[in-house]
Amino acid sequence: MKEFFETLTPGVIPRQNFIDWAKIKEKCNKYLDVIEYFESLQGRKASELIGELRDGLLSYDEPGRILKGAFELLGHTGDYYVSDKDNMEIHTHAQHIKQGSEESATYCAKLLFDLGLLNMLA
Repeated sequence: MKEFFETLTPGVIPRQNFIDWAKIKEKCNKYLDVIEYFESLQGRKASELIGELRDGLLSYDEPGRILKGAFELLGHTGDYYVSDKDNMEIHTHAQHIKQGSEESATYCAKLLFDLGLLNMLA
């Protein structure tokens, strides 16, 4: 245990560098259309949100943008989402949704809801 602690390097993050606001602004600008879509869902009841998300994914020309934007807003930047219950490639589900798969759209809508998208919208 002592050897482990000897390998640690103490560090202090200056206040101005604690959150990279420029990067956050850049990501928000990149997904402005997605954020506007999510703003349109504000105030929905939990029972309505999954259906609204599913329908939005199915009707959007590029459902991958909604999925990628949602995961970015929730703090996940990878191309895969893996948890104890899930192992999904975001692009694959986006392609299935673009081809009209209600199953993929429902799965993704439920997943985003379970991950706390409703809290983010609030």
